[in-house]
Amino acid sequence: MENMDEIRQRIRKEGEESLTMDEWFESWLSEYKQLTIKKGTVENYRRNYRNYIKPYLGDMRVCEVKGEHIQKLFNHLIAKGYAVNTLYVSKGVLSGMFRQLIKNDVMQKNPVQYVEFPRQPRKRERRVLSEEEQMVFLEYAKGSPYEDVYLIALATGMRIGEICALRWTDIDFSNQLLTVNGTLKQFKDTGFFIDTPKSLTSRRVVPLLPAICKMLKRRKRSQVGTVMGKYTIDSVWEDLVFLHPCGVSEPMRKRTIAYDMDSIVEHINQDRKEKARKRHRRAELFEHVSPHALRHTFATRALENGIPPKVVQEILGHSSITITLDLYTHVLDRTKSEEIMKLQRMF
Repeated sequence: MENMDEIRQRIRKEGEESLTMDEWFESWLSEYKQLTIKKGTVENYRRNYRNYIKPYLGDMRVCEVKGEHIQKLFNHLIAKGYAVNTLYVSKGVLSGMFRQLIKNDVMQKNPVQYVEFPRQPRKRERRVLSEEEQMVFLEYAKGSPYEDVYLIALATGMRIGEICALRWTDIDFSNQLLTVNGTLKQFKDTGFFIDTPKSLTSRRVVPLLPAICKMLKRRKRSQVGTVMGKYTIDSVWEDLVFLHPCGVSEPMRKRTIAYDMDSIVEHINQDRKEKARKRHRRAELFEHVSPHALRHTFATRALENGIPPKVVQEILGHSSITITLDLYTHVLDRTKSEEIMKLQRMF
């Protein structure tokens, strides 16, 4: 395929209608999107286009693409069992490409608007650890190289990517505060990089519990005393709070954290099965838990313990109180009966 300079020359000479979908995608991304969206979003668009759109539409001229072509593409993706979110990202990329062609007077209609799209399935209830499960999980996590990650996730509600991007300069030990300034991303083509937070409100200040401050101070002493002296750390990452536990010069991998959580749950269930076997009972198994479930667990504990939803919203970095209330209505429903009993003394 031509490079961007060659594509620009062709556009000036023949117009954008002469471009293939592959050529227009590169032009659209570099000329119209790259300066207005986050680096992580650019990489997501590239990966989505390369994997799902390019094999079916890449060689077609932009003006040749009709709704039926896009419909067949989505029908194929649905038949292959791809996640609904994958389809929606593909739809967003294609729609954005054609909207820009309409703005540029190359096309009159957006062919994506004629595509029948599957309804988004009802979301499953979010996995939240009960207080007992939280205690059990942390007990079995002792000694894990990711134990401190689990502690800070359950105590702050930070996303795992935000925790992996945390630098020592983000922590104010004097005031027991932590500032969320970015999120760690990793892509096959570009490797690790720290992207800007998910949204404007995702850049936030989070108060720290004394126990978490103590853990972080211990971790910093240990890191300076051993990791920094034993291994050669890439200067880009040397200030990270959570370095790769094997001592390689890179951040912690979010996927490896998920694998470790699976291993912890497996260990819990092995012990439960063994105890149940000895008692001739059926084992009550510990359900799968994802890294993001730790964020939901923090929010649930906070609301259960009377922290106002507005405060929880600000700690989580939600853009509006509505998001927080929608996500955790089930918690508020459980506690409202208890809360209203506080009025009993007035009657």
